[in-house]
Amino acid sequence: MTTEYLHISDMELQQDLPKLRHSRATRCILIFLLILFLFLTIILILVFTIFKPKNPTTQVVSVTLEGISPRVLLPQFKVDLNITLDLQIMVHNPNYASFKHDTGAAFLYYNGTQVVVVDISPGIVPATGSEIIASRLTLVTNRFISKNSALIKDVMVEEFELETKLNIPGVVKFLGIFQKHVVNLSDCRIVVGVSNLKVQSRKCNNEIQF
Repeated sequence: MTTEYLHISDMELQQDLPKLRHSRATRCILIFLLILFLFLTIILILVFTIFKPKNPTTQVVSVTLEGISPRVLLPQFKVDLNITLDLQIMVHNPNYASFKHDTGAAFLYYNGTQVVVVDISPGIVPATGSEIIASRLTLVTNRFISKNSALIKDVMVEEFELETKLNIPGVVKFLGIFQKHVVNLSDCRIVVGVSNLKVQSRKCNNEIQF
């Protein structure tokens, strides 16, 4: 009787064993899926809050001039001009990831005509940090041949206006997966005094393109 009872119990245990294994496997899978769900939820919360991509900003913080004050040459009746415009450009990155900017460009306009263009070197702005970029724009007489009469008038009234335009493209990348491409633009109108070769006034507008 006892032997028969033990035999029956062993058979029932062997029959229940696959069910137990399946139950354990199911439980492990559910726990794994729950942990994965919580992990992905935390990642998404971080991406859309703390790590949400913010727009880097570009700002011209300093403008200085070097050279010889413009003057009208007679009898040729043209302007002798040789000036270097030094720009200090600050790129600020508010993100918790670095901002990598590609080669940009600085343009100089006089009276609506582009007279100088120079490259802005690529670089990396650290997380929540800033970088100062220097750019030199040199103006010489032959760049203003088509605008000689307008320049003469400006020299006679002792001031002339220049316009600078900056274009700095780049990308912010998070966790090696999420990235945001932006183009930083800055437009400055600069009024220069002829006699002292100083910046009289400066007005800048900054914007972002995606």
